[in-house]
Amino acid sequence: MIGIDARHLLFPLSGLGRFLTGAILEFERRGENIHLFLPSPPTGDCGQSTLDLTARIPTSISASFNPVARAAWGQFTLPALARRAGVNVLWGPAHRLPRFGTDGLAKVLTVHDLVWRHAPGTMRRRTLWGERVLMRQAVASADQVTTVSEATRADLMAQFQTPAERVRCVYPGVGPLPAPGESDVARRHGLARPYALFVGTPEPRKNLARLVAAYRSLAAEHRAACMLVIVGGEGWGDVDPAALAAGMEDDVRVLGRVGDAELSALLAGARFLAMPSLYEGFGLPIIEANAFGVPVLTSSVASMPEAGGDAALYVDPLDAGSIARGLVEMIGDDVLRDRLAGKARANAARFRWRDFGEGMRTVFERALAERRRVN
Repeated sequence: MIGIDARHLLFPLSGLGRFLTGAILEFERRGENIHLFLPSPPTGDCGQSTLDLTARIPTSISASFNPVARAAWGQFTLPALARRAGVNVLWGPAHRLPRFGTDGLAKVLTVHDLVWRHAPGTMRRRTLWGERVLMRQAVASADQVTTVSEATRADLMAQFQTPAERVRCVYPGVGPLPAPGESDVARRHGLARPYALFVGTPEPRKNLARLVAAYRSLAAEHRAACMLVIVGGEGWGDVDPAALAAGMEDDVRVLGRVGDAELSALLAGARFLAMPSLYEGFGLPIIEANAFGVPVLTSSVASMPEAGGDAALYVDPLDAGSIARGLVEMIGDDVLRDRLAGKARANAARFRWRDFGEGMRTVFERALAERRRVN
């Protein structure tokens, strides 16, 4: 039985939540014997997908509601619950594994990024401390480690001197986002012109301030030809999308958090996705946009070229001028935009949940073999 630390299902779904949802759905499709563990009960704020998963998959739910209590739950309560449920492989899908009480359990860890190493100034202080301290412990205690990109795999092995045979890149799949279908999203939000779409939590690493500054610097004819639409929930680090876009209300729409159906419609209708992040461990919105045939403007660093392939235009995320030139090309050059769009679906098709499930099954088996050898 595979036990899954499912705490990231409890929040309105971000990239980690969508990754975990896709993984669980694939395990379910494959007929894997899985058991979910949650530190507190799911609520309507989590989204319908979480409520549906926990209604049909065996789930152990605790009552740890604040960040400190959830951290303690992950270190002490989770392993006890896993043993009680008969788990033999415990999967930490996002940087955490319990240090104590796991004798006899095979442990697999997934690492998405090393933001704390590459862009520590973009993180909340509590999260930065947790990543620096707890990731090292989790990597050391795991029987097997997976990453979501080869870039993150190389980073992790260099940072922790982890042997190559213990670390495997297992790419996530696309989605799960619903088909856009018929929608009045554009009308409701006043999107009467083509638009570039930004999707992400408004926090410093996403580089939204430079993106908006680059858009502001464009000639009036380019802004008239293409709006900028900003989608993302509550952020941090003094990144206020509305304040950044002040004075450009005719050209910029700040939509905040949207549901999956609305996000699908916005992605499908975009001229291109704009994602000039300072750092990403993978870049899920890149392949989500590509799956709808939408090309991407993104950064030439970290894992983003790995995700974007030949369906993206790459810019220097530290140079607003480079971002602005990229915007002009994607807005004004139909030949370039259409050439990238023509490669988008094929690029997204490289990332399949079926392949993820097969890769993780191999990793789980390796972890079990290693645990049997050690015991």
